[in-house]
Amino acid sequence: MFEKCFKVDDIAYVVKFDNSEFSLYVDCLKTKKKTYEDISDDLFSFVDDDGPVERVFYMNSMIKTKNPMKVYANVMSFVKNVIDKKRPYYFTYTANEKKKMNVYAKVAEKIAKKYGYIVSIDGEKIRFLKNTN
Repeated sequence: MFEKCFKVDDIAYVVKFDNSEFSLYVDCLKTKKKTYEDISDDLFSFVDDDGPVERVFYMNSMIKTKNPMKVYANVMSFVKNVIDKKRPYYFTYTANEKKKMNVYAKVAEKIAKKYGYIVSIDGEKIRFLKNTN
């Protein structure tokens, strides 16, 4: 597993490569800004084998950086390093924001072209396969 932690606008990000999958998320415990809302609601409370669940935390639009290009640059640097070191035959990324799929698709095409991959997009799942031709 490869992992990189970085901060942009007091938001702590983690980008990982594990089991042929890239992932990016916000580390709420290391972020100085509020990144979630604590919602306690009877609709979301339920009982499971471990007892009652009283609160559900939601990530929402509170996570906004003033410098998205810094986030992009950190992520792309990480992707480049992983591809250079691991030379994976296959890898994936799952987008978590449908409204940004056109951006994810463009970035995927750039990665595929630059590093010699064939890219396919199925819903929010982006797959890369090494082009052996």
